[in-house]
Amino acid sequence: MQQTSTMIPSLAVTLDHLRKIEYEHVDKRLGACTQAVAVMQFIAGDAVCLPLQPPLALTPPQLARVQRYAAAIFDRQAGVSTHLSQLQPAAAGGGDPARRAVMR
Repeated sequence: MQQTSTMIPSLAVTLDHLRKIEYEHVDKRLGACTQAVAVMQFIAGDAVCLPLQPPLALTPPQLARVQRYAAAIFDRQAGVSTHLSQLQPAAAGGGDPARRAVMR
């Protein structure tokens, strides 16, 4: 069995590693949300003006649905962004100075 003095730094390193993995995962989710919002806004705005065969024609209910999807994804993006900003100091080596001292 490990002594307590060696378990604490090991646990701190493991927790820091898990935070970095979560930060990377959340960062990827934020990128996906950003792309999805851009696509939805394009479909609702500019895509209907393109000379496509067959033409893209959205009915008012379809347009409203695309706009609702874009709004929902945008709201999700805001939540992911908030979560990412909470993780960022820990992933960048910030966080509790006492914990960083234990990790050295």
